Amino acid sequence: MNLLIVYCHPEEKSFNKAILERLKKGILKNSSGLKIVDLYRDKFDPVLRNMKENDGKKVIVELKKDVAWCDKLVIVSPMWWAGLPAMLKGFFDRIFTEGFAFRYNQMGMPEGLLSVKEAFLISTCDTPLPLLRLTGGWAGYKSVRKGILNFCGIKKVRIRLFGSVKTSSDKKRKFWLKKAEEIGEMISKPLSPARRFFKKVFCYYKAARFRLASFVFGGIILGVSIGCALTSTLNIPGLLFAVFIGLFSHAAVSYSNEASDTATDKKNTNRTMFNGGSGLIIDGSVSERGCSILWKVFSLLTLVCAAAAVILFGFHWIVFICATTGLFLGLGYSIRPLSLSRRGLGEVAAFIAYGFPVILGALSLQVIDRLLLNRILSSPIVYLLSALVSVNVFSLLSLTQIPDYDADKDTGKKSIAVLIGKRGVIFLCSFSYFLSLVIILVLYLLKILPLNYILASSFFPSLMFVLLLLNRNAYKKPAGAGMQTLMGMGITTAVFSSLIPAAYFFGLSAVYCF
Repeated sequence: MNLLIVYCHPEEKSFNKAILERLKKGILKNSSGLKIVDLYRDKFDPVLRNMKENDGKKVIVELKKDVAWCDKLVIVSPMWWAGLPAMLKGFFDRIFTEGFAFRYNQMGMPEGLLSVKEAFLISTCDTPLPLLRLTGGWAGYKSVRKGILNFCGIKKVRIRLFGSVKTSSDKKRKFWLKKAEEIGEMISKPLSPARRFFKKVFCYYKAARFRLASFVFGGIILGVSIGCALTSTLNIPGLLFAVFIGLFSHAAVSYSNEASDTATDKKNTNRTMFNGGSGLIIDGSVSERGCSILWKVFSLLTLVCAAAAVILFGFHWIVFICATTGLFLGLGYSIRPLSLSRRGLGEVAAFIAYGFPVILGALSLQVIDRLLLNRILSSPIVYLLSALVSVNVFSLLSLTQIPDYDADKDTGKKSIAVLIGKRGVIFLCSFSYFLSLVIILVLYLLKILPLNYILASSFFPSLMFVLLLLNRNAYKKPAGAGMQTLMGMGITTAVFSSLIPAAYFFGLSAVYCF
């Protein structure tokens, strides 16, 4: 573990210096990776005179290297005027500059760039602590935590104040110095095996990106609702099987995508909450090997779960076929030898995988009667509803390729955006949302959905069609506000394309049961 202490006090013999020495003693019990920057002794110039010249100064370059090197940043200083000394403020002004500590993205929003895991502010004050907290006299430290450290990407910041030093006894100071040494031991102590394990598990949980499983579960809910409407009952074991198959297959696809797209993710400077992977392999939170193992494990769990539903509970063999088809297409999106996303076929695979296999599989886990299931397969209901869901998912995933365009092109990945261009994707998605409105009209003409549900179902595709026309140049800023609005609304549209019809069919099943 690498620790950097930034020390700021003008007096050589001060209580702050004593705290620094005891803190150092505690740290060295567990770690030898320690650097100390003494701003006054090093004669640091806190005045920022010229932004361009500042970053070229040798002392600034070296201090930035120290900040980038450390895992934990410790600041030791007195409290002056309810905040930090001017010397320390100047340190932040000159070191935590734009492009190194933070940047503004294409939406104009700030993004922290520092990889420092944790920061500690250790300070002395002359005001009694209860009075300080009561009057808000340490507001300057809160602004440092939120306005500087959190702003620059250091999310975990702890503040420890010792005071009042001015009226303290020798006994009290000895106690504080002992605490400073304990703090040094605590912040340099490596994580226990158990904590490391649970931290790693949490990182792999994030890599699974379960928040994006709404596409899978939207289809599952729609399939279950159709089954309930036809049988007038809810098959609980079937529902549980559908949920677990959906979870396992989604995790398998997510891990395979993480493991296969590392090269692209490294080059992607337009990552948003909607595209570009989790970035966890890039920052070392998870490993490519770990993701490769996990996609195989969850693929096996998907197949075992689907086979158990058929063999042990007597569900139709279509369940296993649907699970296998969806999993095959999902994995084929990223992994070799198919690597469909690198051939311009990734969105086509998603078009198929997120529609018919999911909806029919969930429906088949509700309907035990083989004759009834055959009648369902001979009617247009499942096919049209699957097509509606598929078109909206296809449109969304196509939109998410626009921010990834540069990284995909640099790594030779022939995504749909690379093949037809970013502007071409906008026009393709406009046509796709128009097509979804046509499908909704057919659903009305065939009396599959009543007028009120038709109007509700057509609202989001219509809105997306209008937004695409109004923001047809949004691709010029691929991670900008326009594109993120389109991607966010695209997710909403894809989810509601299954939830609105599901609400209708669940309503039917409730009437039948009543």
